[in-house]
Amino acid sequence: MNKINDRDLTELSSYWVYQNIDIKKEFKVNGKRFKQVDSYNDDKNSNLNGAADIKIYELLDDKSKPTGQQTIIYQGTSNEAINPNNPLKSSGFGDDWLQNAKLMNNDNESTDYLKQTDQLSNQYKIKLEDADRLSNSDFLKKYRMESSNFKNKTIVADGGNSEGGAGAKYQGAKHPNEKVVATDSAMIPYAAWQKFARPRFDNMIGFNSTNDLLTWLQDPFIKDMPGKRVNINDGVPRLDTLIDSHVGYKRKLNRKDNTYDTVPLIKIKSVKDTEIKNGKKVKKTINITLDMDGRIPINVWTGDSIARSGRGTLIKLNLENLDALSKLITGETSGMLAECVIFLNESFNISENENKNFADRKKQLSEGFKDKINLFQLEEMERTLISKINSLEEVADETIESISAVKHLLPDFALDALKERINELFKGIKSFIEKVYDSINNEILEIFKNIDHDFRDGVSEEMMKHLKVVKQNIDQIKNQNDIYG
Repeated sequence: MNKINDRDLTELSSYWVYQNIDIKKEFKVNGKRFKQVDSYNDDKNSNLNGAADIKIYELLDDKSKPTGQQTIIYQGTSNEAINPNNPLKSSGFGDDWLQNAKLMNNDNESTDYLKQTDQLSNQYKIKLEDADRLSNSDFLKKYRMESSNFKNKTIVADGGNSEGGAGAKYQGAKHPNEKVVATDSAMIPYAAWQKFARPRFDNMIGFNSTNDLLTWLQDPFIKDMPGKRVNINDGVPRLDTLIDSHVGYKRKLNRKDNTYDTVPLIKIKSVKDTEIKNGKKVKKTINITLDMDGRIPINVWTGDSIARSGRGTLIKLNLENLDALSKLITGETSGMLAECVIFLNESFNISENENKNFADRKKQLSEGFKDKINLFQLEEMERTLISKINSLEEVADETIESISAVKHLLPDFALDALKERINELFKGIKSFIEKVYDSINNEILEIFKNIDHDFRDGVSEEMMKHLKVVKQNIDQIKNQNDIYG
């Protein structure tokens, strides 16, 4: 039977909870069918009570029938600003930011947001109990909705992204029987979760993108966090991609059928490879996309994340297990391998291109150094001094000639020595400039030299040495993947 796993919770927490979907229709997560069955927010109170938002989803079977497995997902930070007491409202900061600031104070035993997540979670769980306890008519009278979506249901997991991750983890600390996934989570005040202290919080796991701004900002201040943390390589470290990298997805929702189109986070033009578009040869475009749950390794036999399940166990080599392995290899693994080959190939292209331009890079850097130390001004000074020195020598020669007849009557007047000193000064300046030129050239070569391997251009040439070794393997992997994948 299908079950809600960590990948599903990641996608629900970081993408679907932010979407205004058609709740009458199902949607798919990792090939599984889900449906939104309920939601709560603080809008009617103008976000005065905590600004919390939650949505409840149920897993359906392959025939779109409810399985009874439900999950509460806590929505993360939004830009909604309807709280009249929000002092940052005029600056464009949403009401959630007021709560985020309180979450970063380790001395807070609770906050308005955490209290409200408690309230909304308990409110929904009471609704589930009422659906099993009350008659259909009594339930309809109390909640103004049919009881079918709430009867014989179980909350099996909680999830949340950003601020919502803090809400999910807080519930996980209170309810050890509920599985929790938090993505790029805001912190929980130490005093707030320590009261639920247990030896371990095995029910909770947090996935953090290596390129998430919130994680970078709060890591120095986090005293501790309940549950296991796993860093995954996702996102892009650029200012224009910070928000998308934080949530882990960039998609465009098609609300009429609850599907989506993946939108490239950034597009890179290949430095070498080309393709034909509209009958013209153009540089090949490489799309960098986001798929946070796709970066989470899973156990092919159980569907659980490796980070949660740990080391595998012996399995039976039956048709069902072999079919699961085959689908993983020919589906997901093949797709990842193809993407990896594209990136490796372009890395080779970039390194090869940079390596060819090494002489130009060195020249540009040399000119830059010369400009920064005003060497050109020093050369101009040298030319001016040459002119002045020539004038001084002429004056000295004229003076010596005019006084030659009475020179023996005058005290020692070392004009010849003066000329020698002037020439020594000129030679010194000229020598200094030549040494600066030599020094710049030598030092720049040292900058590009790898001490361990004696490479010239330690960035691109060293990469070329490695990539030339694996280039044939890249091509071979691509061919094998094309044939067997």
